[in-house]
Amino acid sequence: MPAFYRESTTTRFQVRSAAKLGLPSAWLDGELNHLINLLNTFTSITQNISVWAFHAVPPTFSDSDTFTVAGDQTDVFTVGRAVRSNLNGTYAYAHVYTSSYAAGPGVTAVNLDDTVLTAALTEIYYSIIDATEAESAIPVTIARQADITNLQTLINNLTTRIDELELQIRRKGV
Repeated sequence: MPAFYRESTTTRFQVRSAAKLGLPSAWLDGELNHLINLLNTFTSITQNISVWAFHAVPPTFSDSDTFTVAGDQTDVFTVGRAVRSNLNGTYAYAHVYTSSYAAGPGVTAVNLDDTVLTAALTEIYYSIIDATEAESAIPVTIARQADITNLQTLINNLTTRIDELELQIRRKGV
């Protein structure tokens, strides 16, 4: 075969680079593809981050601008915080006007600044940005801990792969 011939799955650069390093082109391709796959997973992590945090304690409809949740939730439902209400598949938005905890029944009553609620209330989400924080401050709860751990693992794997490639290149004397 002529010297300029190369397999259809490799580029001229890959063939020349592999020849300089003395490493099989397929091995280099595999390593680079692995790195690309790791980098692509960053996108899947960041696109899952939302400005809304699901409130696990189910709400109870009181009236068109009030709902209650069990326990003392006044630290979550602070004055001015945005709230997204799931009304059986339709979402309504408002802000917390007041929230108060009643120890007797053990519930927090949350009053909104707009009459958007109906008896179809099924879930409550709250903004991850608290109105009492500085304008540019975003709390750590922006990403779930599992996402952060996964991201750290991916970065560590990527760093290890890069180190391995650098070591292979140094051993080949290039």
